[in-house]
Amino acid sequence: MTDDGRGPQGGRAAALAAVIVAWALLATNAGLLTGHETPCYRDIGHTQRPARALAAQLGSAALMPQASFGQIYSGNPNFVLGYPMPKDPRFLGRHLLLHVFLGLLGAFLYFRRLVKSAEAALFGALAWGLSGFVLSSLAFLNATSVLAWTPFLLLFARSAREARGPRAITVAATGLVASIALVVLGGEPMMSLLVLAMGFGLAVSGEAIGHGLEKSERLRRARAGALAFLASGLGAALLLLPWLLEVYRSTESSSRRLRPFSFAEFAGVGFNPVRFVESFFPYVWGDPTRILSGGYWGFFVTQGNTPYWACLTFGVLPLVLAAVFALSARRVEGRYFLVLGFLGVLVGLAPWIPGASRVYDALPFLHALRFPGKAVVWTAFAIAALSALAIDRLVLGGSLSRFRGRVFTALLALAFLLGGAAVAFRVAPTLPERLLLSLWDPAFAADPRVVLAPVISRLSLQAAFAAAQLLLLAVLMKSGRAGFRGRLLLLLTLAADLLLAGRRHVPRVPAETFDEVSPLVAAARQLEGRVFERIGKDLDAVRRGVSGRYPEDDARALARAAVRQGWALTGAPLGLSYAYDEDPDGSYTALTRLGRDIVTFLPWDRRVRWLRAAGVTGVLSSEDLSGVPGLAPVLSDATIGVPVTLHRIESPLPPVRRLSRVHPSASVNEAVNRFFEPGFDPRTDGIVAGKVPPGLEASPAGEPDAAATARLVKELPDLVEAQTSGAMPGVLLVARSYTSAVKAEVNGTPARVQAISVHLIGVAVPAGPARVVVDLAPR
Repeated sequence: MTDDGRGPQGGRAAALAAVIVAWALLATNAGLLTGHETPCYRDIGHTQRPARALAAQLGSAALMPQASFGQIYSGNPNFVLGYPMPKDPRFLGRHLLLHVFLGLLGAFLYFRRLVKSAEAALFGALAWGLSGFVLSSLAFLNATSVLAWTPFLLLFARSAREARGPRAITVAATGLVASIALVVLGGEPMMSLLVLAMGFGLAVSGEAIGHGLEKSERLRRARAGALAFLASGLGAALLLLPWLLEVYRSTESSSRRLRPFSFAEFAGVGFNPVRFVESFFPYVWGDPTRILSGGYWGFFVTQGNTPYWACLTFGVLPLVLAAVFALSARRVEGRYFLVLGFLGVLVGLAPWIPGASRVYDALPFLHALRFPGKAVVWTAFAIAALSALAIDRLVLGGSLSRFRGRVFTALLALAFLLGGAAVAFRVAPTLPERLLLSLWDPAFAADPRVVLAPVISRLSLQAAFAAAQLLLLAVLMKSGRAGFRGRLLLLLTLAADLLLAGRRHVPRVPAETFDEVSPLVAAARQLEGRVFERIGKDLDAVRRGVSGRYPEDDARALARAAVRQGWALTGAPLGLSYAYDEDPDGSYTALTRLGRDIVTFLPWDRRVRWLRAAGVTGVLSSEDLSGVPGLAPVLSDATIGVPVTLHRIESPLPPVRRLSRVHPSASVNEAVNRFFEPGFDPRTDGIVAGKVPPGLEASPAGEPDAAATARLVKELPDLVEAQTSGAMPGVLLVARSYTSAVKAEVNGTPARVQAISVHLIGVAVPAGPARVVVDLAPR
């Protein structure tokens, strides 16, 4: 019996390769497993880790009060996933590694049903689970979780299409319900929708779109697959209904749902096909995890934006094999994946299509389509599937001998071309330097030779390694019957290529880094109020030039700067509460984001007055604020990053106070203008959205209520209780984010709630003493 992966000798190379790859993953990530190190990059370092660290003290709260005036927490999938993560945030690395292994396992099980050879199935699994798309997504916990369950969803979608008999149908339906639920619970909405669409397409059409089946059988399977997928989706929705409703309610006022997505934002997360070159030359456009010398310089492939994924390498072998299979006579067996891969590139490419911006601006409903580059999930899986088919049918199956002969010649030519480039780059390094410099934008402030030096130094080795891979593939393609050694070498070469390219995808820092309370953070914490953070952390050294001091040139320095200087959210577990901080993911309320925009564009003298009125007690800033009235310097830190100074806001107003003179406003501009009018006193005056509460229509004309008092009794993440009194009706200002969901009771009776000062909470209170309870997140 031949060693095709099903016989007695089949799968030995796959088993050994799987053990070696698993060992390599565990050995190179031992620090993450033990908790001595913790991942820190992008969302996971500066949004999701602080949120996880706050979990113990927030419990089941729906809001995170440490974020700007209180923001979505448990209902925000970007903060807390729909299913549990490790309680100790230092073990988030375990969560990532577990989901990498789950993704690899699921992909192997799926491809094992698609191809005959275990080696081909493992090849496809590695091409998917270790691709640049998947590994770059490790910067986002929710994306990692969605991608881990994607192959399982596809596996059960395939099973549902082919199931015969009650038992098989029950198993397929159960697996499909579970996998759909887990994909949704991952909490990455756009990617979840893309994966569900991919699964539905597979359930309806099958991998080969009916290849080799009678028309009646194709229609029967298509109906069965569609019904099974839709029924399972409905079952998963019913299972997740409480959680889905919570997410829907909590995000009702979020900027993500209410604010349009501009074309610039849409384009910034697109995918340019030029990035396919990264498979041969990883990080040719620069490495975003580097801060200075290796900064990302290839902005021309992202329309001037920093990249959403660090490196989109698909691997030399998978990319070439997918192209070979697409050109072969057996491509009909992978037509579903050919269509899927093409659509992924087309959607990701949308921002670069001429006239796209005009169409996007003219059709408002398109603004709901965000992150077109995430459609590359289709392309990444399609490349893995097509490469697995190529290995199974051509490299190991030995079919299409004449075609393989032509492929052998083409691969040989390409290998010698890359080999020649490797020699040329080594002998004359000025060649690649001149080539890359021709793409350099003269408007960039950095020295191009400094930025490109790390890239140029790698090009020769990368070209040589790519050539060696193509030579190996050419030899195996020529024979069409690789033995144990050939199969093992093929798998290990693929794993080495992807793992070496992905070694920067999970930057990690010592776990204790996030436990450090620096003198600056400690001083800010002692101010006992919200801090307005305007630290200079634009580390785009390529375009804007180097600023600040970074003893190391990598993400570890970035993490230390973030924690030491109290960048937004990173200081929350250490006791800081923020005001008008940057919205990390569009989940902050639209009014809070509007308030931040107002503050950002005000000159500092007016900005301080606005901050004081919102109860803010401190400012963390890299700007020179000496001479700004109302600010007193407390402490400076210049040990790392851009130098930062903590300023105390003099005479901040209480975050809960009773206002007796209330002005109406019909627009945000009117509210801002009224605030800075002569005679407006934020201690006693307020501006509500719309009409003033009954009984206060003439309040601006009169004298302020000298008897007005307010005292904070209790403040929880989701609830604020205050005691107030006054000789006349008024409005109780509560410096927390206003949403339409906020409810309030005054002396046990429902009271009117309005937005005040653009985005804060105002509760109408009668004359006399009153007990006010504000429910910020009614359930």
